[in-house]
Amino acid sequence: MASLNNMSPSDDFLDGIPNTGAGGFEGLITRLCESATGQRFRLSSSGAQQGQDSASELGCGNRIKVETKNYRKSSLPARDLRGEVDQATAGGHELDLWILASSIGVPSQIEKELSASLSARGVELLILDVGIDSLPRITVLMAQYSEVVRQWAEQYISGKGWDALKDALAEIRSKPAFLEAWQQLQQKFRSTLLGLEDARRRVNQHLLAALGNSGDCRALFGQQIDIQSGKAGLVRRTSIHDALDRWWAGATGTQRDCAVIGEEGKLFQ
Repeated sequence: MASLNNMSPSDDFLDGIPNTGAGGFEGLITRLCESATGQRFRLSSSGAQQGQDSASELGCGNRIKVETKNYRKSSLPARDLRGEVDQATAGGHELDLWILASSIGVPSQIEKELSASLSARGVELLILDVGIDSLPRITVLMAQYSEVVRQWAEQYISGKGWDALKDALAEIRSKPAFLEAWQQLQQKFRSTLLGLEDARRRVNQHLLAALGNSGDCRALFGQQIDIQSGKAGLVRRTSIHDALDRWWAGATGTQRDCAVIGEEGKLFQ
């Protein structure tokens, strides 16, 4: 694995922990995500995981799933990641944010592909990796919550590697770019705009479905406006139509503005 921001004291920390479970890479990332979001997360059991190693509990917060890849390889398998996205968003599962945490850098090609695929489904993407330039996001997160990392290390790996890692994280926090990097991460974790596109899509679907059923229209709007049902007919307002026709026929090229307001419609030019 590439070093954490090329600082040798912490090179072996992530390499030295297991991949899975509460005492592994999955558990550490999950604990950090809990601290960053203020939400509770639950680790997934082995077997079919629906594109997640952990996920936020149901509640009023953002719906988040976390996929972790603690690899000692030179690159990530793009095909596997595409499959993880498909599973995470399949079956109508509500999702606002999908987090990919990787102990190796995620190439821009994979980031763009995953982002486009998730965006089309109304889901945001957050990549936590060792990075290619600037401050690595994983180390920014670990540096912000260094006490959480210490507690996790003492609980699961008897504090192994913490003394060296502590100094490395302190150095990261002292860098001028750290505050901006952390604020960007925090905005992504806690944004109230997460899931906005998905909410807009579902509201639109609900509205169109209601407009296709006279019973739903009366229940929701107090009137029969089922214009999507195919049964609704045009109720011609003769005086309004005639006024619009006269306005359109007599309007010049620079005079094309009008408004029809009121219960029965009154034409203003």
